[in-house]
Amino acid sequence: MTSPEPGKNKSNKQSLKTRIQLWLLLNVGPVIGYLLIQLAGRTSKWLVIDGEKIYVQFHRQRPFILVFWHSRILMAPAIFKIEGGKMSPIVMISSSVDGVFISRLVRFFKIDTAFGSSTRGGRGALQEMIEKHKEEKIILAITPDGPLGPREIVKPGPIVMGKETGLPVIGLTYHAKKTRRLKSWDRFVVVWPFNTIVWTTTDPVLVPSDATPEQMEDCRKDLEDKLRAATALCEEVAEGGKSLEGIPHFTMQPGWFSGKRRYTRADGARFEIEELLSKHP
Repeated sequence: MTSPEPGKNKSNKQSLKTRIQLWLLLNVGPVIGYLLIQLAGRTSKWLVIDGEKIYVQFHRQRPFILVFWHSRILMAPAIFKIEGGKMSPIVMISSSVDGVFISRLVRFFKIDTAFGSSTRGGRGALQEMIEKHKEEKIILAITPDGPLGPREIVKPGPIVMGKETGLPVIGLTYHAKKTRRLKSWDRFVVVWPFNTIVWTTTDPVLVPSDATPEQMEDCRKDLEDKLRAATALCEEVAEGGKSLEGIPHFTMQPGWFSGKRRYTRADGARFEIEELLSKHP
């Protein structure tokens, strides 16, 4: 069940103009956002670096904890929609107007939400997500540097979650050839349609169930280093044309209208996703 949206009673204290603007933001805005994300996702070529591991997690329905930087929120739902198999995540969202907007937007991608953050309600949201995982064995997703930073610093949440659930913690990140970086605290990445989007995931971080505070800090730092390195790789490939020689990769092109995926190996040969999965029973 989706967490109840916070702050609904505050609208009575606002001016009529402010309430109209807020209504448009929270009711029309998510629809527009969904359509724009779908447009960018379906008109772009996706270059997947070292993608076998995450495809197996998605399509074999093996639950895990997924983390991605706050600056990379935009296209993360499209990755779930296009490549997530039958798995749907529950993602922690801050209890703010921005959080309500994001929650309503990701519902179109069949993504559930739990309201909380490192500064307010985080422990309750973590527990809600853990309980939902026990019931349904789904992906638990979190932006480890949200909602207000510092940018690209992993906070303890995903490590605590990993210790309590035993699930691997995997970072996801992306960049694109044509982007705009906003002047926000996280330098949010806007991805244009008709693009090349480069995405990858990190190797998993496993947190022992009896981990000491020192071990948990080591895991936190390891995850942070891996996610930063993966992000830098995506940026270098997308913007600078870094060679992927010796690094496993393939491309995926979704159909504009049908969404049907076409996969192509680095040598230009077409393949089906079942061929990839057959290597990992």
